[in-house]
Amino acid sequence: MIPCVTTGARALGVATCGAAMMMSAAAWAQQPPIWDGIVVQTAFLDPSCESFTEGWRASYRPKIKGSDPKSSIVVWHDRNTIRVERQTNGQFHGAGQATVTEIQDFDNATFVSPDQAFNQTPADVVASTTFVEITGQIAGIMCATAIRAVFAKRNPPPAQ
Repeated sequence: MIPCVTTGARALGVATCGAAMMMSAAAWAQQPPIWDGIVVQTAFLDPSCESFTEGWRASYRPKIKGSDPKSSIVVWHDRNTIRVERQTNGQFHGAGQATVTEIQDFDNATFVSPDQAFNQTPADVVASTTFVEITGQIAGIMCATAIRAVFAKRNPPPAQ
């Protein structure tokens, strides 16, 4: 067994054990819950855009408590990452604006994208929700895009 080596990160509830980074159960319990899944681009809403279906690994962090950050979806692609954050404090249901940040090939762009419309099932995600489905559209990322996403709640790390 490799003994744990504590570092300055200990204040954050993190210990380095060999090459592995582990978060303590106490630190994990203080983090807002995360749901992991996939976002599938089902269609471009602009007929002049190339049409294809593609899926990407994604994470969803809904705002559940008042102290949580705004709801966001992060999508990882081969050479870029896109983060869509709601402008309001709500979750991803209903119409509204979103801040879209795209990092691509060591460059980034941030803009407020109007005309977002989402349907989230269940309508209100709580900490005990196991699965979340989101459908809707995101305007402003090159071409307006229709999406469908499914997420499963990330489990806490096993007890040490």
